[in-house]
Amino acid sequence: MSGTREGSFRRKTRETDLRTTLGLDRFEFPEVSVQLPFLGHMLEALAVHAGVFLGVRGTGDLSVDPHHLIEDCGICLGRALCMALEAGGPVARIGWSIVPMDGSLATTALDLCGRPNLVWKAEPGLEALPDGTSPSLYRHFFKGFVDGSGSTLHVILEYSDDGHHAIECIFKSFGRSLGQSVTLRDEAVTASSKGVLDG
Repeated sequence: MSGTREGSFRRKTRETDLRTTLGLDRFEFPEVSVQLPFLGHMLEALAVHAGVFLGVRGTGDLSVDPHHLIEDCGICLGRALCMALEAGGPVARIGWSIVPMDGSLATTALDLCGRPNLVWKAEPGLEALPDGTSPSLYRHFFKGFVDGSGSTLHVILEYSDDGHHAIECIFKSFGRSLGQSVTLRDEAVTASSKGVLDG
């Protein structure tokens, strides 16, 4: 199966135009070009900590609201993940991680179960991020991801010293949880007593 699990997805609406490629069995440095520099940095961190290849290119209507671009990046990642998983065998399904960043600590747990659900217990603060966006907007990214992938994700920010560190350690933790969950199983059976991951 090595080298075969890859998915590409394009989402084009009146709000955004995004192309996303996800390769689960190859690691190259991410190729990310989006209008929000901090979002781009987070996508790179996600891919590096997941140990996957991620390519994201696109634009959004930032003059209206940056949350459109942030949310749609999550949706595209989720859809690309579904396509990549279809090209491979049974996966570990569940991954979890606790990641510190300076004075912040985040926990994530991911289940590729076919049931979209986001549990968000994170208050990253109101201080603007380096690109001027609010840390609270990043909940939209993870909501988009669970909707696009049909997965359950729990995000807990245990504590934080600032918004930048809060969001970055969440993305790093999520990347590690994703990397664990897509690991191929030695057993040729799905990690479910039902025998399928279809919700």
